[in-house]
Amino acid sequence: MIDDEQYCIILPGRIVQYFSATQTATVKICAELVFSSSTKIGGLTKRVDLEDVPVHTPSGGGWAMTMPISAGDTCLLFFTQVGYDHWFTND
Repeated sequence: MIDDEQYCIILPGRIVQYFSATQTATVKICAELVFSSSTKIGGLTKRVDLEDVPVHTPSGGGWAMTMPISAGDTCLLFFTQVGYDHWFTND
């Protein structure tokens, strides 16, 4: 169940490496993390690359839209509090 006080987030990313056999990618998040501390206001920290990110392309009705995916391509990263492992591996 989705709780109103928890958030789902969408962030821009860029493909670092794509693995067609597993339909996963290594993705760089293209938005810095802004923070404030007792010594610094509005500090920036770079995010680490995400590995084994499932890549989804639109499909439905027995058809799928496919396209070549290459390093440097832009993408959107969807984060959710609901686990996707069962959906990803067992459809």
